[in-house]
Amino acid sequence: MKIGREIVLRLLKRYSDKIREEDFLAVYVSKDHKDLFTILIATILTQNTSDKNALKAFHNLMKKTNGRIDPENILNMDISELEMLVKPAGMYRRRAKTLINVARFFINEKKSIEKMILSRECEKLKEKLLEIEGVGEKTVDVVLLNMMSCPYFPVDTHIMRITRRLGLVDERAGYKEISSFWRSVVDEVYYLKLHLILIHHGRTICRAIKPLCEKCVIKDLCRYREKTG
Repeated sequence: MKIGREIVLRLLKRYSDKIREEDFLAVYVSKDHKDLFTILIATILTQNTSDKNALKAFHNLMKKTNGRIDPENILNMDISELEMLVKPAGMYRRRAKTLINVARFFINEKKSIEKMILSRECEKLKEKLLEIEGVGEKTVDVVLLNMMSCPYFPVDTHIMRITRRLGLVDERAGYKEISSFWRSVVDEVYYLKLHLILIHHGRTICRAIKPLCEKCVIKDLCRYREKTG
């Protein structure tokens, strides 16, 4: 726990002024769009792709819908047209299918979703959104953290890699265990900032291939460095 807090302090000090919201689509979109549907669509576009490519797909959808991405606009599109709009994000056929699933779900569950948002029922809303085919826990956690500051700590591949390399969890630890660890060493108010910092650190320093260990501010606390020399 003590090592975890030291890691957090060093990362916050090193990167707090280096994070740009425009490099993270979900954060960027949530600043201008306060509706759950739009933020969820944007977050789905980031799955297994870069935020840069996801942003291109998001802009395509915004242009097509005249700046209003809603369930009706998505369902009124021909499937082939929707696929082409989201193609920059990759896996466009599966992604388009997921967007359609989301749109149908929001139309059918509109009242219950609105009620949960108004009453800030984070856990119930999370359970509800996880009913949508193609939408996973990380996506929902990102959306609810950005939109409602719900106390969730999303874990992507960068965060998973960093946490395991540091030896903070078992090498086989999954999403829930890693998320729980970071929530245990930092106050809720820092969840989003630390989430973004860890992703940035994973993109620039603790890379999957050829990590730049010599430039790492927490290298003396890392077990990966011990293993690789």
